[in-house]
Amino acid sequence: MRARFTWSGAAPALALCACATPTAISVSVSSEVPCEAGAAAALVGGTSLAGLPGQAPSAVSEQCSEEPGDAGEALLGNVVLVPVASKNEVVAFAVMTRPDGEPADDCLSPSEAPHCIVAKRELRFLAGNDLPLQVDLRMSCLGVACPTGQTCRKGDCVGAQVPAQCPSPCGESNLGTPDGGTGYSVSGVLVGLAPGEAVVVELNGADDLTLGANGTFLFPAPVPAGQPYVVTVLTSPASPVAQTCGVTAGSGAAATSDVQGVQVSCANNGLVTMASGLGQSTGLTLDGANLYLVDTDARTVLSLSKWGGTVTTLASDQDSPFSITVDSTSVYWTNTVAAGTIVRAPIGGGAPATLATDLGTPYNVVVRAGNVYWTNDTANTVMTVASGGGVATTLASMQASAAGIEVDATSVYWTDFSGTVMRVPVGGGAATTLATGQRPSSICVDAANVYWTDFGLGTLMKIPLGGGAVTTLATGQGDPATLAVDSANAYLGLRTSGSVVKVPLDGGSTTIVVPGQPVINDVVVDATSIYWTTGTGLMKWTPK
Repeated sequence: MRARFTWSGAAPALALCACATPTAISVSVSSEVPCEAGAAAALVGGTSLAGLPGQAPSAVSEQCSEEPGDAGEALLGNVVLVPVASKNEVVAFAVMTRPDGEPADDCLSPSEAPHCIVAKRELRFLAGNDLPLQVDLRMSCLGVACPTGQTCRKGDCVGAQVPAQCPSPCGESNLGTPDGGTGYSVSGVLVGLAPGEAVVVELNGADDLTLGANGTFLFPAPVPAGQPYVVTVLTSPASPVAQTCGVTAGSGAAATSDVQGVQVSCANNGLVTMASGLGQSTGLTLDGANLYLVDTDARTVLSLSKWGGTVTTLASDQDSPFSITVDSTSVYWTNTVAAGTIVRAPIGGGAPATLATDLGTPYNVVVRAGNVYWTNDTANTVMTVASGGGVATTLASMQASAAGIEVDATSVYWTDFSGTVMRVPVGGGAATTLATGQRPSSICVDAANVYWTDFGLGTLMKIPLGGGAVTTLATGQGDPATLAVDSANAYLGLRTSGSVVKVPLDGGSTTIVVPGQPVINDVVVDATSIYWTTGTGLMKWTPK
């Protein structure tokens, strides 16, 4: 038997009309539920699959008529979708029915899912094309609730994204296979976009998506199972509000499930006060989402989102906290007076735990691969302890005045105020002198080189990780008290002039990025911005 429905209503980001248009998607809906079972159908539409749950139906069935002579699947009806804003916009919808005769309006609700058959699709309009799209509502999908980005096909959950070049007619056989053979969806959330602006994001260098409002988004093309995905910002808003947008958790591999944790965040360009009313802050670090800092005067450890908001106190009543570092679960800092301690606390809040004590004056600290490393000023040592706690180990002793510290997969690197740049294996062993005759302070490493500032000469220096010739990258920088490095540039915080300057890692002209600040203490950078602490607060400059 064939059953035919007429449809009414309109959906956000899609329109329903009685005839095909040059740019359209012509949907034909079939079901194994006959009219005599009292079947009804509903359609929910929008711009992404993630945004469909909780919405009222965009269109519902009004009547059902049967045409004899056909066995198997029943044709419920046809509906034509046309774009509303642009001829290549993304459209997402779910078609739902129930074999028990009850309304299908709430079939996307988890409580109603056991009674429903749901088919979801997401695709992009192609300008000047009318794509025939077949949607099947099968009894084998009764009660099968698939994750966001997937739909039921013959009892299995597969990717709901329709290929960009789907053959005509395009049906369920063109969707993913049960084991994810055609891949998994990549979705996320956009925050911070100014009203009336738009940002263009890109998946794996090809799949462009224009986002015009904050909220969830989903790329129409799936990523093949096991293959990498990289989400980048192609263009940020320029006028009337200039913003820079960046991506958090934007890369990985689509291994066994849909990717849902991508965040695109936008911030206004220029100077922004992130937090004020703080005391002297000598330590600052960041991860993909947040900034972490110590307030030495207030004896607190703090965090806040990189995009602004409320400052959270992670620990209080600390003994002159000085340096801070973070990994995926915890934040670590040094307390430089009293017993001298290394302390850890969960990044989301929780009771602090002391990892090492009786250290004298632990100075700068860094964490990597399950271990914490620090320089100990008064004891003139470089030490390490497991990030979960245990017995602290001395990696190097008899240093004159160990200061800045960094670590990579094989070695720990540090500066000594006596004039040397040093290296020792992460597991312990003989220390190696990389450079002498310096007055080094801050230190950074990348895959090829060690970089440090010389506060006596006002220079930025580098040397290969394994040793070799020392190269001067910048001179005459006054008091370069702090240093941060990205893939292309070094960023120096000049305490005397109150500026942040940028120096190419391969050599070249020094550029003043942030001028005329009253105080520059610790400096960190991410993909879009520079952050630094002052004597009273936390500042941000975008773009870097």
